[in-house]
Amino acid sequence: FEYFPEQNEINIAIGKGHTSLPAGTICIGNCTIKHQDKGIFVKGCPPVASEILSKITGTEAFDIKDGEE
Repeated sequence: FEYFPEQNEINIAIGKGHTSLPAGTICIGNCTIKHQDKGIFVKGCPPVASEILSKITGTEAFDIKDGEE
């Protein structure tokens, strides 16, 4: 992953049941909203892959259907 430095640990939270998370955690989905202040939060239930990539990279989300007529 060119988006993450090799030396850093990546923390990802998905779904319910997280009581505490380390700073910098990638929180995926509406069930992790209470931890959104810990790092990157991606809304959705579940969020689409392009939205997750967009949040991680800081780029605009792209849907393949955007280019279709």
